[in-house]
Amino acid sequence: MAADQGSINDIRYDPAGALVSEVSAPIAEVSPGVGEAEVTTDPLPANIYTGKTHFADNGYYQAASVETQLVVYDPDRGFVTGGGFLCGGGLKTFGFCVKPSACEPWLPKGNLLFVDLSSLRKPLTVKATKFAWLVIPADQDIAYVAGVCKYNGNEGYSFYLTVEDKGWLWPQDTFRITVKDSTNQIVYDSQGTVTCGGLLIHY
Repeated sequence: MAADQGSINDIRYDPAGALVSEVSAPIAEVSPGVGEAEVTTDPLPANIYTGKTHFADNGYYQAASVETQLVVYDPDRGFVTGGGFLCGGGLKTFGFCVKPSACEPWLPKGNLLFVDLSSLRKPLTVKATKFAWLVIPADQDIAYVAGVCKYNGNEGYSFYLTVEDKGWLWPQDTFRITVKDSTNQIVYDSQGTVTCGGLLIHY
């Protein structure tokens, strides 16, 4: 392998799919048969980004692309609370409060309980047991929360919560919760507007 192995291209998108940054870096040989590249970007504001890294086909390797998720959070952005009902597709109730930890601000703490009462004979429950992140982007009335949960009392699941604080007037606040199993497959997904309650992002 030669010293110059070509280059990689790293692209970042925000949750709406808008391009945030695009940088390239050369791939250099670090040992026989092994190439390495490093890309750097300016600091990104708090948000959840999708990263796509691509390198083109050449005489040393085939073209390949890798997609990753980059979570950037700011513990000074505040915290989020909420409670109420979702009535679309059957009655559902929820309550939660998530905020940065005083001693470990990068690791949020709090509680979350969601109950789907669409089938009264067999209610479905999602109870958070540990939080991974709390992201409140600047200049947006939205918050993203993720962590580990018990799904119907069973461990080994993760949850992803997206809430929008629409204020006191119409339109209503929105709530979405997604649950994935240990293989990252979605096992439950519910979303809707909040009735008989509300959400509040505390800045």
